[in-house]
Amino acid sequence: MDVIAGGEVVAVKGGHIVDGPAVAGLPAAIRDSAFPIAAGEELTIDYALFLGDPGFAMECRCRTAACRGVVTGTDWRRADLRERYRGWFSWWLQQKITQTLDHPER
Repeated sequence: MDVIAGGEVVAVKGGHIVDGPAVAGLPAAIRDSAFPIAAGEELTIDYALFLGDPGFAMECRCRTAACRGVVTGTDWRRADLRERYRGWFSWWLQQKITQTLDHPER
């Protein structure tokens, strides 16, 4: 397992590299989607939180109990994932989820 060094970049959001004080100054809707990581924790993310490409599919090798085996660009449509990640989807994908739930024919 690789150790993440203090100050090492682990995520780039919207093309901007920000540190803790910069994140603290962001609006809540953006700040709350950052990646808080305690020492010793593994850095992971589920593609369902931000991926909306219907042509995307890949085998998952995370080996967790909740693994769905194949990750797709339409996993956000799954009710179980919408429930599990409620409040954590990327802003634009949450808008898509809301529109789809309001207008299921889309």
